[in-house]
Amino acid sequence: MGLIWFGGYKKNLPLMSNKRFEAFKTLVENIDIPVILLTYMNYKFFEKKEHPIHHAFNYLSANHKSDYLRAYMLHYYGGAYHDVKWRIKRWLY
Repeated sequence: MGLIWFGGYKKNLPLMSNKRFEAFKTLVENIDIPVILLTYMNYKFFEKKEHPIHHAFNYLSANHKSDYLRAYMLHYYGGAYHDVKWRIKRWLY
């Protein structure tokens, strides 16, 4: 499952606030499936050479970058997406 976070992008800010990071930890601990967090530091590792990310990506806001990558990843890799939110139950029941 993929999560995407572009907070703190090119700023002197933490990647996530403490509250958001605590939510992320509950998600990873409780969802019971593998989790990949894409950020501005690693998203290029997932770019398909034969399907490059559009050049206008760099001009998008952080929210729109997340939206774009969500669609890109689901289209080319499949899987599932979850917002970075609190989670106390497994994904699969």
